[in-house]
Amino acid sequence: MALGLGCRSAGMRLSQSSEVSKGLRTGVKQREKQTDQSLDRIVDASNGSVILAREKRIPELERERVLAEVQLPKVVSLDMPSGNRSYTQCGSNQEIGI
Repeated sequence: MALGLGCRSAGMRLSQSSEVSKGLRTGVKQREKQTDQSLDRIVDASNGSVILAREKRIPELERERVLAEVQLPKVVSLDMPSGNRSYTQCGSNQEIGI
């Protein structure tokens, strides 16, 4: 009985951390895209205040991207017990790898 509860709990943690890591990866891609768009708009802009606003936004986007990238390994390590990269699924011999 306890083994079954542990398996469900581990499965739920894996699912939740997979969703979090997916969200972080999406956030990284969005920040990269926003940075590229800002750079393109700076090149196309002729108004000095628009250029300054975009130049200020780029470091913020880079910080957000780096923070998400730093969090990714922490979330992935929560997926696997004892830092293992794969484990045997409860009740079967199927391995799950990340």
